[in-house]
Amino acid sequence: MARSQGQQVADADARSGIASALKWSPMRAFWHVSFWTLVLTTLWLSLVPVAQVPPMLSFWDKAQHAFGFAALGFSGLMAYAGSARRLLLNLALLGIGIEVAQGLSGWRDGDWQDWMADCLGLLIARLLWQLACRRYPDICRVQSRA
Repeated sequence: MARSQGQQVADADARSGIASALKWSPMRAFWHVSFWTLVLTTLWLSLVPVAQVPPMLSFWDKAQHAFGFAALGFSGLMAYAGSARRLLLNLALLGIGIEVAQGLSGWRDGDWQDWMADCLGLLIARLLWQLACRRYPDICRVQSRA
């Protein structure tokens, strides 16, 4: 059975769209590396004894949580734009996991208010990402199928 010219063009467009979305660019690499570096840094800073946290990173605890998770969320959304809801949910679950681990550690305290600050940071990240996508639609469009 012969395919119509329109179907062939549509298939070619679909293949090229997928290929361009899967292309690895320096900007995509930057966001992926940034996100995973921030995940590891957040885990380390959250789980070591407070005395080992660099003094320049010691300021109001809730602000640290909100800022850290805003950075995690934004970099994650830039790296994995096509999975925004799943990414934000997983980061919220990471925040719960960190609080549980802190509570079990013996040298840190788990606090539900810290998790709320994490979630506020994720909300801020989502809003900033949406603003960035409106201002620069290409940064979200190209990465949305990765």
